[in-house]
Amino acid sequence: MRQGTNQVRIALQAGDKLSSLDAYRRFGLIHLASTIRRLRQEGLPISTTAIQKRNADGRAVRFALYHLAGVEPNVDGG
Repeated sequence: MRQGTNQVRIALQAGDKLSSLDAYRRFGLIHLASTIRRLRQEGLPISTTAIQKRNADGRAVRFALYHLAGVEPNVDGG
């Protein structure tokens, strides 16, 4: 198992919610979606929440927030 995959698994099982930016900053992962796909194939029940916020320039941005199924994501912290 790849180290990044294991780090993401541990974070999600600890109740963390992860975006691509979170995964890059914490684990150095460039493409979180492929890691999430791998974990889902292994049977981890990961949910995706689409988030829309405004960036510092006031423009609307959208991104995915991944979390274990049954754990409500904290949108303010994402």
